[in-house]
Amino acid sequence: MLKRFLLFIIISFCAGQINWQIEVVDSMPTGANEYYFNSMALQSNNMPGVVYNRDDFRNVIFAWRTDSGWAKETVDSGYFYYAFSLVYDDNDVAHLSFYRRNDSLERTYLCYGRRDSSAWHITAVDSIDGSLGGYYWNFNTSIALDTAGYPGIAYIAWNLADSLHYIEYAHYNGTSWDTSVVVRDTNWYYRRPLDWSPSLEFSSQDIPYIAFHRIRSDVHTDTLKLAFYDNLLDHWVVKNVSYCAMSGFPVCLVLDSADYPCIAHGYDAGLAYTWWDGVDWHTDYGIASIGWLELRIRLALDSNDNPHILYRHWGAAYPRYCYKDSIWHLCGPVEPDSGDANVQADVNIVLDNQDQIHIAYKYNDYVQFISGFKYAVGTLQGVDENSG
Repeated sequence: MLKRFLLFIIISFCAGQINWQIEVVDSMPTGANEYYFNSMALQSNNMPGVVYNRDDFRNVIFAWRTDSGWAKETVDSGYFYYAFSLVYDDNDVAHLSFYRRNDSLERTYLCYGRRDSSAWHITAVDSIDGSLGGYYWNFNTSIALDTAGYPGIAYIAWNLADSLHYIEYAHYNGTSWDTSVVVRDTNWYYRRPLDWSPSLEFSSQDIPYIAFHRIRSDVHTDTLKLAFYDNLLDHWVVKNVSYCAMSGFPVCLVLDSADYPCIAHGYDAGLAYTWWDGVDWHTDYGIASIGWLELRIRLALDSNDNPHILYRHWGAAYPRYCYKDSIWHLCGPVEPDSGDANVQADVNIVLDNQDQIHIAYKYNDYVQFISGFKYAVGTLQGVDENSG
């Protein structure tokens, strides 16, 4: 039985009470597809690294902050790239997951990249027939590291011949990659997957958890689900977390300090946050109005396990930031948003070891006719607890 608690939330509008220090990582003459897929992670010294697409998805660029500015290099080029996920290990080695589409072979590859002291090394972890047409716009991969520093990747796979779609999991054991099917579903309406936005985290006991979204637009019974690997049963266990009609695709999972899952997601065209307290699931509904088209939602927890969410919705030029302590604080767009631009692209938020906020996002400048990628550090200036 699915047991839930509906929480009535108090919201404070705190626009202007966070100071963003913003800098441009990269830019080029306006192109709708540049920087669409991107990801960010922090090194142990809190310096950021980012990865993004350029040249109409044909180049993967890695950039990292130094004391003198941004250094950049090409990770891979010559094919069609999307759905990046970046993480650093304890030795500040960068690990990356992404899809590489080879149109001449009509195959898509799940790829893993690792950068040693001199260069990137790319491995094709899985090979998939075809590309599922234009659905890649809302695809993602999700990479995380276990306690030994070995990578695991959650991703969408498919079999066009029999219309099967999967959430799959790949894990490197120190010698080779093991893959397993987390969940599969037959095609019921279109040639597209039902299960979207896998988000992976490892517990302190190296148990992989994957949150994902099952979309059923025919009957509006979308479901937020959580899977974990049960070592005793030796298979994946999938649980329903919440029924989320009209919720869009994005799901972002983080485990708190007790290894309890916390998930940011959409619900009925609004932003929602769901967490497990060890006994029951709880959800804050209606944090912000976000619709359900072209959404991006990213979650981070601070040292007190308080949630911080960066999100972008249809019709917005810049992402918006909110966080919760005793109440939710809506801090508005990162930059003034005139509402006359619509930027569709990934967003990123990471908190460092001092709980300072780091974000990264795409922007379009229609005055100078350029597109670019920005990085910002946010500092809270104090919050008025008068709620509205």
